[in-house]
Formats: sequence, C-alpha cells, structure tokens
Amino acid sequence: DISCGVRLLRTELDLTDVKNRIREIMHALGRAIPKGLGGKGRLTLQASEIDDVLRQGEAWCVKRDTGV
Repeated sequence: DISCGVRLLRTELDLTDVKNRIREIMHALGRAIPKGLGGKGRLTLQASEIDDVLRQGEAWCVKRDTGV
C-alpha cells in the first residue's frame, strides 16, 4: 500500500470473523506496512517484470520470498 486507499489482503477468515474488528485491523496494518514517499522498498523491479507481477499476483511474491 502506498497510502492511496487501496488495500489487498488475502485471508481464510470470513466477514463474520472480522466484521466488528475492521477498524482495529486497518490500524494495525497501517502501523506495520511502510507507505508513502521516501526510503527504498525491498524490491527493485525491471520494467519487464511488472507484467509478470500483474499476471501472477501473490504467487510471484511467494516465489521470491516477499509474500506469504
């Protein structure tokens, strides 16, 4: 997340599991995930890799030990 308001999180939880805790969960994610300008990320992508990321999604990240 780059603080643009778009968030994606895959989980096995149902809505009923998190419904009453969404604000708390989003706050915890906001504290744990770097966002905004400045600093360097963990990944440096070549332009040719971006299509692979978009096609493969989380599988691309998992293969490179940057996702779970």
